[in-house]
Amino acid sequence: MTIIALSTILTAIKAGVGIIGVGKIAVLPFLIAAITYFHYDQFDPENKNTDRKTLHASYDFIIVGAGSAGSVLANRLSEISNWNVLLMEAGGQETDISDVPIMSLYLHKSKLDWGYKTEPQETACQAMIENRCSWTRGKVLGGSSVLNTMLYIRGNRRDFDRWAEYGNYGGYQTVQDNPYNTPLGIAFLEAGQEMGYDVRDINGEKQTGFALYQFTMRRAARCSTAKAFLRPIRLRKNLHICMYSHVTKVLIDPDTRRAYGVEYIKNGQKQTVLAKKEVILSAGALNSPQLLMLSGVGPKEHLEEKGIPVIHDSPGVGENLQDHIASVVTFLIDYPISLVINRLVNINTALRYAIKEDGPLTSSIGEDRSAPALRDLLFSVIGKFDCKAKLIAQTYDGASVMSGQLNGLQKLVTDSAPLAIFTHYFAHRLNLVLQQSCSNITTVKILFSTLQGLETVGFIPTKYANQSDDWPDMEFMLTSTTTPADGGTQVKKAHGLTDEFYNEVYGNVNYKDTFGVFAMMLRPKSRGRIKLRSKDPLDYPLFYHNYLTHPHDVNVLREGTKAAVAFGQTEAMKRFGARYHNVLVPKCKHLPPYTDEYWDCYIRQYTLSIYHYSCTAKMGPPSDPYAVVDPELKVYGVSGLRVIDASIMPFITNGNINAPVIMIGEKGADLIKYYWLNPTTKRRKRSIDVIYNVKRNVNINQNCSVT
Repeated sequence: MTIIALSTILTAIKAGVGIIGVGKIAVLPFLIAAITYFHYDQFDPENKNTDRKTLHASYDFIIVGAGSAGSVLANRLSEISNWNVLLMEAGGQETDISDVPIMSLYLHKSKLDWGYKTEPQETACQAMIENRCSWTRGKVLGGSSVLNTMLYIRGNRRDFDRWAEYGNYGGYQTVQDNPYNTPLGIAFLEAGQEMGYDVRDINGEKQTGFALYQFTMRRAARCSTAKAFLRPIRLRKNLHICMYSHVTKVLIDPDTRRAYGVEYIKNGQKQTVLAKKEVILSAGALNSPQLLMLSGVGPKEHLEEKGIPVIHDSPGVGENLQDHIASVVTFLIDYPISLVINRLVNINTALRYAIKEDGPLTSSIGEDRSAPALRDLLFSVIGKFDCKAKLIAQTYDGASVMSGQLNGLQKLVTDSAPLAIFTHYFAHRLNLVLQQSCSNITTVKILFSTLQGLETVGFIPTKYANQSDDWPDMEFMLTSTTTPADGGTQVKKAHGLTDEFYNEVYGNVNYKDTFGVFAMMLRPKSRGRIKLRSKDPLDYPLFYHNYLTHPHDVNVLREGTKAAVAFGQTEAMKRFGARYHNVLVPKCKHLPPYTDEYWDCYIRQYTLSIYHYSCTAKMGPPSDPYAVVDPELKVYGVSGLRVIDASIMPFITNGNINAPVIMIGEKGADLIKYYWLNPTTKRRKRSIDVIYNVKRNVNINQNCSVT
């Protein structure tokens, strides 16, 4: 059994390397993910979904995209046992590496990412290569919920009121607090109080204030929508999941204007599958409008220019693009309490050695679990790690299968899956070795469940918001690590920074202890757009962000950046010796430092997308010529076709948008059920649910909470 266990570990390690490569990376997460999670994944009742090799000729519903909304839809629609549902995804499975929260940034620009970039524009992202912003989007079961920061923020009640005022009538996902916080996380709350804000539940009735983040996590690991909504129902016979299937077109009858199927490419072959009831686009705010246009639904002149027959002239497709952007403010501190990568890694050579399979791991090491080759490679070398690495091992030891935390009963686990004992053995053995290398572990808890150092959030109003109204226009994403924490490797790459900018601004603080404030503007007035590059569905679209083209956005982001600098000067942060990293950024040195003119230049340099693309196929009343879908999410001008994802938002919500998109999936499923079934239809009973309502003309506020 040990041979099988070790083979599994190596498979997990090599899979991780195949996704993100081997370089100056955190090796320890690989080992812990492989050791602690892989066996659990094999025997857990939420095992992974399988790719359907042979499809039926037709299905009742075809869902394009298995992301935050599509996974929910597949779950809810397949609850009706006599409906056959096909879920199509261009990517494949999640990985064991993606389970580890701290590894999310290493998945950007990997095989799990579409790898999009915007077109060059002068208004923002001037610190990025070729002035192009990197737009990460998940190409994997679970979509961007596999790559995101897992932050769970429902939005502000006023967001949904505004949707209703605009003319739109109105679960399984587990959510938990971050299991560990650094001293900085607590200090962030105290600094917020010092600035006059309450500490509150920002998913509660009021939003203005500071709070510890809530995450879409389960047992200290990422809980993507694939894990939450697809794995538990993998045995439903009426749900087929077709992976590595790139949908290229919705089939629409030009005479009846009814969608009747999709065209897709799998294994290099073009194929079709038909829909008896509906085709549902849940491909995300970048890909859903692309598919609409490729199918003949979009701005007439643009489609004709690209040689695409026009089915329906819909000028709003691809327009109204909204996103949250942030400026990055960095502070140095005097204490070793932040997340710095080189304190966590030092065995890259050992990993390379293991992957080559030309050393001890190719020997007969399965005869005895204490065999020297295994011990030397996985334990003795790792014993060189310091206190923080030991803390990480403790966490995963505590969360191991044998502890009983995963399934509640140790005996049940070992009886049903004897091989799972090796999960416990390896995690526990790793912890014991690390204990020998460090005598004091109480000074800090920097753990892999602390995602990129994101611990605390603040919602504050700038002077451009109504101070008496609980509708803040600025979000502080407070993090116990910053761009130079990994020495200019992965963060720099993920954000697309130029060498010139990085070296000048951060070159002298590589691996230094820092914390950061991402000052994120919540309600932008600038609007971007998406255009087709050509009628070839495999050509990536043209993305025009148009960031900071509206004066209001410049004003709000400037004031938010100034407030972020003030945040770092509170007494709560000065306790750690906090001081602003006051290197003048390139292209702004000619301006008087720290004046409004300087900050206006500053925010156009390191302009960080928070990857909240939305509103490109907006929901609206028939009186709006730019509305793409109606309040039931049906595409205007085409029957049998809906869009259910972030595209349909008329206005972006206040905060990170994954939770609202999950809710859109829930609401969309209810709308479909109402349409095709009688109003008294009930869904299968489940332990976790959302407010269920199938009545029309319901204020959307009543349907915006997940419990």
